[in-house]
Amino acid sequence: MRADVVVVGGGPAGLTCGEHLARAGLKVVVIDRRETPNKGKPCGGMLTQRAMRKFRIDLETAEREIYGVAVAVGDRQFNVDYRERVGINVDRTRLGLHLAERVEEEGGVVVRGKKVTHVSFEQGAACYVDGDFKCEAVVFADGVLSLSRRVSGWRWGRSQLGLCAQYLVEVGENIVNELFGCRNHFYYGGEVAPFGYAWIFPKRSSLVVGVGALLSEVKTPLKRYLDQFVRSHPLVAHKLKDGKVIKFETALVPLSGIIDAVCGERWIVVGDAAGAVSAITGEGMYFAMESGRIGAGAVLESYEEGWRKTGEYSGRLRRDIGSELRWSLWLRNFFLRRRLKGGWGLDLSSKRLQRLISDLLVGRKGCRRVIAEALPLVVLRAAKARLGFLRKR
Repeated sequence: MRADVVVVGGGPAGLTCGEHLARAGLKVVVIDRRETPNKGKPCGGMLTQRAMRKFRIDLETAEREIYGVAVAVGDRQFNVDYRERVGINVDRTRLGLHLAERVEEEGGVVVRGKKVTHVSFEQGAACYVDGDFKCEAVVFADGVLSLSRRVSGWRWGRSQLGLCAQYLVEVGENIVNELFGCRNHFYYGGEVAPFGYAWIFPKRSSLVVGVGALLSEVKTPLKRYLDQFVRSHPLVAHKLKDGKVIKFETALVPLSGIIDAVCGERWIVVGDAAGAVSAITGEGMYFAMESGRIGAGAVLESYEEGWRKTGEYSGRLRRDIGSELRWSLWLRNFFLRRRLKGGWGLDLSSKRLQRLISDLLVGRKGCRRVIAEALPLVVLRAAKARLGFLRKR
């Protein structure tokens, strides 16, 4: 098959890129190894309101609308609720079908159930995908273990990756409504995961229950932490005791910020393959789709200029989303250096700080803004603590 562009991978990044390219009039083929694009992708599944709005995602993909968060450190928990919806927890299969239909509506082709094993490039001429597809450019949207690494030579370090393990737990719609409602739940502390956190995201009648950790800090199987969280956490165990585990899955996620090797002659990478995930919140779908949109624009300009501008993609990606991801990395490393166990060293009784943490988790504010607004609160608390110490002396 002949195409202008082949997109390898049918997740949110690849399908968004394919849709934009097809709308611009290019002949696009998106290839996904699953029969249903995006089916069964391990993921908490929250799509923030900013992603819904920017990429026109309708409520048909939703398993539950989200209006707040619950955040726990040890056995202390605070809740923050909003008057308006802050996101949805999606069914990844329905989201994949929705995005694939949009590609096809624009004239693109989505090839299902085919695993791409080889991509080759003829200098200044064409690209070949498994010998079945000839094209002018390739977009790699195939995740952390992307085929693009064979072209670029990129290698992940253990400190640049996160490892996630999660259960899908059936508890019944009444239990979900009564005990979890329309909040996403986050749990922090050294006992939860080796420098990471746990989450419970409610769907209609089930829960996504998972733990994530920095790969370089994982010394024992992460499933042990997940099982301990489910069975022993003081705020969780009694809520899940009658639940039925219907699925277990693991995944690697990038926690590196935008990587160096995002483009070359006639190829670019988007989504997880490019490192487009927040290192502090784990949010990936918004950044994946945004990288797909940015990548489509760069590919289209390169196409119009005889493929001489692909390299401009790197600068655009770093300008538009790279800054936010760099700040998320800085914040992640700040907490890693302190290696806090059971707490963050912050006054979590502060309603203002609670709101800032929640705004960060639901994507209403970026890391840089949250840091700037939280800094005076932290300094003031430290000053009060110092003053109290001096008075006691």
